[in-house]
Amino acid sequence: MGGCFAKPGIKPAERAAAMEKYKLSEEEIRKIEEFFYDRASKRKYVTYSGFRTLYASSRFDQEEADMQAVFRTIARPPQLDGRIDFDSFVRLILLCNRGKEVEGASEEDRMRVLFDVMDSDGSESISKPEFQRFLLNFVDDDTATSQMFDKLDSDQSEEIDFQEFSSFCKSNRKVYRKMCLYVFPSG
Repeated sequence: MGGCFAKPGIKPAERAAAMEKYKLSEEEIRKIEEFFYDRASKRKYVTYSGFRTLYASSRFDQEEADMQAVFRTIARPPQLDGRIDFDSFVRLILLCNRGKEVEGASEEDRMRVLFDVMDSDGSESISKPEFQRFLLNFVDDDTATSQMFDKLDSDQSEEIDFQEFSSFCKSNRKVYRKMCLYVFPSG
């Protein structure tokens, strides 16, 4: 017996479930599995440090708090205990691939993750300071972000709920695309 160790693999049932759930081909799931194990090594989950490597080729310099918020959103189920399992990793990759619209990786799912990242206090709404802090990562004008918030806050509650945020994303595609590029690493 040599000293060569095979990479761990996803169980066939887990692979089949992901292929069915996300409507992926054998080739697509194989590529994602390789990408997963490049970050997970011998474990069957990705920790925060492995997750951060996804942002290495980003054209933005993401704030640590934003990367942590994305990680918490993807690793949200309590059973994951701060780790990303294979199913959650597949979902993350599909969220990053804006051309693939499937259950768990639709445009509404992307908007929900963006919303959760911006909602740094977990209040289920976005305050003006939360909105401005996030948008100032790619919009240079504090006054413009303030005016965007005021326009977006249709009920003038000083908070943006998910419905208002979703409407904003649909009517401001350029800003929505920039938010997606910032939050969802490509690679």
